[in-house]
This record gives sequence, C-alpha cells and structure tokens, in this order.
Amino acid sequence: MKKVVSLLLTICIIITSSIAGFASEDTIRKPSSLDPGDSFAIGKLINKLNRKGKSYVVLCVDTPKFNSLDAITIDGRGRVDVGHTFLAIHNEKEDYTKVEGFYPKGDVTAEKILTKASVKGTKKNDRYHRMNGAKVFYISDKQADSIIAYMKSHRNYTYNLEDYNCSTFAIKALRYAGIRNHGVRKHKWKIPSKFLNTQSKKLYNMLIGFYGYTPANTLDDIKGTSNYYGPTDL
Repeated sequence: MKKVVSLLLTICIIITSSIAGFASEDTIRKPSSLDPGDSFAIGKLINKLNRKGKSYVVLCVDTPKFNSLDAITIDGRGRVDVGHTFLAIHNEKEDYTKVEGFYPKGDVTAEKILTKASVKGTKKNDRYHRMNGAKVFYISDKQADSIIAYMKSHRNYTYNLEDYNCSTFAIKALRYAGIRNHGVRKHKWKIPSKFLNTQSKKLYNMLIGFYGYTPANTLDDIKGTSNYYGPTDL
C-alpha cells in the first residue's frame, strides 16, 4: 500500500512540476501592488490607534484574492500567491511600535507546496505591507512584550505552508500573550481548480489536502467582529 501511495504522489509531483512557484508566501507588496479600493496601509491605522494612548496588537491580513476564500491564487503569469498575515504591536509605556511577519526563506515551488515540504523561515519587517482587513486587540504592556518575545524566539523557526505559516506564527504569538479570543480557526483550504490540472486534482484531494490557518480564512473569521477595520473604515 505504501508503494502505491508513493507512486501516486510521484505522479502528482510530475504533473504539477510545470506550475510556477511563488517567490515566498508573502512577497512584501509595495503600496501600488494591491487595489487601493480593496486594501489599506498599516501606517494609517497605527496613526489612529496611537492617539488612544493604549497598548495594542493588530492582526493584519492580506488575502490572495479579496472577498474570496481561495487559499491560493494564480495570476496570468503563473505566479502563485497565498496572501500574508502579520502583526503590528504597540507598547504604550515603552513607546515602541513593531510591524512584523513570518516568511519562508527563498522560493516555495509547486512541488514543495504539494509535498508540504518544510523550509527555513525568517521574520521580516512588514511596515510597508498593505492589507485587506485587520482586528485590533487592546492589551497590557506586558502582553505586548510577550508577543515580541515569541516572535523573536521563533524568528528562524521552520516554515511549513500547512503546519506553520505566517498565519500560524501570528496566532501562536497572540496565544503566547494570553489572547485566545481572536476568533480565528483552522479550516480545510479551498484550492482553486487551476492550481492543479484535471489529472492530478483527484489524487491531490485523496492523498494530501490542506488543513490549517490561511490568510483567506483568517480574514473571513475576523470580519464583522469587534474592533475590525476594513478598507472603508479609515
């Protein structure tokens, strides 16, 4: 049985090897890269929140396709995008604000996606990353420091698209600081049919599938909840 499964998986990989990889799960997007009507800059929200005189953390989400639950999208050039989730943390007492997220080092190819391969991870500055939606949590200075501590200690953690991606990193950082009412859940990923061709789609769904945190589902989970901000709220 193991030999049969191995053979089928190999067939999947061969069939999909022509699909382009994506240049990191979360290539940092410049302000012009997302539709201005569907996105906003984190700096605008930070300026608004800093006037309140409170410590906070913002769960920021950039989905691969606005108003869609597709976990992965492919553009006209064959580039794969899964979106990005990151955090903006402000400590009022210490007067600092950090905006950071988790990324894979280097490109993640279609083969690595299909086989759920793990790669080296890294933490990056996301201050200039645009987003489609965000949820604000008002926290203590100690909680802000705890989030920073988690992100620092896991900055080179192993990246895995399903088990430990940018969304996982952000949610676990919130939990580490005692924030458990974030409302974000793991989901079975919605994969568009064109990500895999007809021959391999059935094998993919049967053998692999994806289940975990995604930017697309994260935004859907927080949308409409308290302290949520969308593109038209600022």
